[in-house]
Amino acid sequence: MRFVLPLAAVAFASLTTYWLGSDPVVAALGLIAAVIVSAAFDRVAGLFAAVLATISLVWLTALHDAATERHIEGLEIAIFAIVAILVATIVTRERRARRTARLAERETEFRIRVTDAVMRGMPVSEAVDMGARGLSQIYELAACTLATSTTVSTVERHPKHGRLFNITTGKISAAVTAREDLPLNARTLESLTVLVTTLGVLFDRATLEQELDRTRIDFETNKARAVFFAAAGHNLRTPLASIRVSLSTLLDAQAELIATEREELIQTAYDEMLRLENLVTNVLTLSRVRSDQSTVDLQPVDLGEIIKVTVNRIEPIAPDHTLVVDLPAALGMVPLCQTMIEQVLTNLLENAVRWAPPESPVTIEVLAGPSQVRLSVIDRGPGVPAGAEEEIFSEFFHLAPGDPREGSGLGLAIARAMVEAHKGQLRYGPTPGGGATFTAEFPVVDPTSPTEHRILVDHGSDE
Repeated sequence: MRFVLPLAAVAFASLTTYWLGSDPVVAALGLIAAVIVSAAFDRVAGLFAAVLATISLVWLTALHDAATERHIEGLEIAIFAIVAILVATIVTRERRARRTARLAERETEFRIRVTDAVMRGMPVSEAVDMGARGLSQIYELAACTLATSTTVSTVERHPKHGRLFNITTGKISAAVTAREDLPLNARTLESLTVLVTTLGVLFDRATLEQELDRTRIDFETNKARAVFFAAAGHNLRTPLASIRVSLSTLLDAQAELIATEREELIQTAYDEMLRLENLVTNVLTLSRVRSDQSTVDLQPVDLGEIIKVTVNRIEPIAPDHTLVVDLPAALGMVPLCQTMIEQVLTNLLENAVRWAPPESPVTIEVLAGPSQVRLSVIDRGPGVPAGAEEEIFSEFFHLAPGDPREGSGLGLAIARAMVEAHKGQLRYGPTPGGGATFTAEFPVVDPTSPTEHRILVDHGSDE
């Protein structure tokens, strides 16, 4: 192309001048225009066009002299040749300057995009992919492979492969293949090396920051796990001690017990055993819901039917309360995990009837919108003191330690964990006129979407 274009441009200018019968001055202007067009494509093309234009001008001048009997001096031809070469050189340098400016602009924009993406938390593997694609586009490469200590990304954009360049700097390396028709010059290769070095520094920093974040998360998780199991161990000691005392008294041969005392000790041991079983079940449930292996299986369910079943199960243990259900006229099917939602509602209702005064209503209210479903349990109990609105969702938290109405302290924690497993929210708010309102909000998602939702949990409650 670098030789075809000058030939075509000079030939067009020469033949046009010849057909129009123009004098050598006009011919020179046309040939200079052909040089400019050729030089805008390539430096070699511009110089080649200057040579062709000089030769063509000699030919056109000879024809003109023969027709007009006027002689053009060789000095004029030499001046034209010098002017043509200077024009080709100037146009080529201007073209190169514009290309360098555009390249620098693209490099700057690319640095900003990659830096912004990494600072926003993009994984290093995705950032390396972004880097390989960006280098290929900026430098119009045939292929580019970018590799760090943990990630390799290859991009191929053009079938005509030219020379291969290997760049290694720090912990990053690049194998770039220039296009056969667009070779990389020394200046461009230097610019490419600088950009690869910049990416290497950026990726190293991102890797260190992400490793630091993972270490911090692991530390906080282990710390929370240690606190959790310490609290669990503390709560397990009470029923175990009661069971041990009751059984040791029954086994003591010297203890003179009447029948009613024996029955009372046996009943105490049995009740504490049930309490211990429930506590262990709740601890296991909370651990499984929060573990990476807990998964939610979303299926279209009849939320109204779930509420009806749960209310029927709670009514026998709440004879002094009226359970009121407020559902929208056309609720329809909602994508939820039935097992989890039954447990969430059970825990919230048990908490409500435990604290609400006798003869007071406990209301289950559902509001359905296009993007979410809101399930609320409303009571007329004492509510939650200011400042403890979030603490009540902590494991083994008790508002009134020693109060017989207190449960294991896990019911609300389990309910929130199950709601959050649905990508929803469970929060507390005061009931107007006094009481507590617990509201669970569930996003309405398509259960057939690629987002994974699974479940592998047991039942648990706050009792």
